Amino acid sequence: MDIKLYKFRPGTLFSLLLALAVTVGTCLTVTAQEGLVTVSGRVVDRSGQPLVGVSLAEQGTTRGTSTGADGFFRLTAAPGGTVSVFYLGYAPREIPVSELDGTVVTLEEEARAIDDVVVVGYAVQKKVNLTGAVSALNMGEVTGGRPVTNLSSALSGLSPGLYVNQNTGRPNSDGATLMVRGRGTLNDSSPLVIIDGVEGNLGDVNAHDVETITVLKDASSSAIYGSRAANGVILVTTRQGREGRFTLSYNGYASVTRPSNVIKTVNNYADYMEYYNEALYNTDRSAKQQYSDEMIKLWRDNPGNPELYPNTD
Repeated sequence: MDIKLYKFRPGTLFSLLLALAVTVGTCLTVTAQEGLVTVSGRVVDRSGQPLVGVSLAEQGTTRGTSTGADGFFRLTAAPGGTVSVFYLGYAPREIPVSELDGTVVTLEEEARAIDDVVVVGYAVQKKVNLTGAVSALNMGEVTGGRPVTNLSSALSGLSPGLYVNQNTGRPNSDGATLMVRGRGTLNDSSPLVIIDGVEGNLGDVNAHDVETITVLKDASSSAIYGSRAANGVILVTTRQGREGRFTLSYNGYASVTRPSNVIKTVNNYADYMEYYNEALYNTDRSAKQQYSDEMIKLWRDNPGNPELYPNTD
């Protein structure tokens, strides 16, 4: 085996290595950027104000960026990709890369901002739970195994700190008075009731249509629902239709009421005269009867003669 040795002058060897490094670096740069494009634009809200810190990320990749102080962004992505635009409190958007370059992206405010997460101390939680004292009720305990005609009275004993007072049991008037943490004001002390995002009355809701009930018992809930929440908040979510299997349920209750003590009325003069004589005897045993037995007998034996012996009920 023949081994040939080649000698290079120091200057020639250095030039060769330098040329090789430049060539390799150029190849790497071309390979990394091959097939990608750089797009730029601006993100604003409905009023045209720039949004700072908006996240833009190409779906399925790790390439992303965020807007600066003036709402401008610059992103390197694949020409056929899709960019997701997300900002807290605003509805997210998905825009193709081909339509993103040089455009102004407008974000709409999210109507359901209550579901956004908020950083609190050492963790994150939903805004609906951002309060000091929360009690979630099990609707199976409310409606299961007993007839429920009024939702407000059915909440008795199910949530600590929720005072339920039912003053009457009359049909259609059996609603209860609710107070959270007792009476705290000289005016109305009832809590704020929110039914599917709208203020309402618990007496107008069918208990079997309710899916969840959440009681916000801390006055700090006023930071979300305003001054009306100072006496607590009751959040009611009703059942909604879902895609999939069809389910139909029916609950019906019937009742009959009658008075427990019926007073017997006097509807003829014969009875009236007998009761009057008995009352005189009970008052003064020596008193003479006001009506004789013969007169009483005439009125009782002749009910069909209204001209001589009329009886009026």
